[in-house]
Amino acid sequence: MDANKHLLHQLFLAAAPELSWSLRFLDGPVGHTIVDAAAEAQLLVVGTRGHRGLERLLVGSVSHYCLAHATCPVVSVPAPSTTATSDPVVPLPIGALP
Repeated sequence: MDANKHLLHQLFLAAAPELSWSLRFLDGPVGHTIVDAAAEAQLLVVGTRGHRGLERLLVGSVSHYCLAHATCPVVSVPAPSTTATSDPVVPLPIGALP
């Protein structure tokens, strides 16, 4: 397992995954591959980088592709703001939200 996959695996384990959760590494066109993998999912969560306008046309948007093509509900989570704040961003534990 390469270093990036190892790091992602460690982050996955740190989230205390339920037995029904899985972590998979796939190859292929990103948007299409994610949508295909989520065909039977109850929910797909994707992050965004905030590409807009011409940049989105040139680079493409995986999250936009997923929102347009997935057969399950999709949650698109924006990247954190690059402006400094006095409050650090702290992830909530799974199940912390009502």
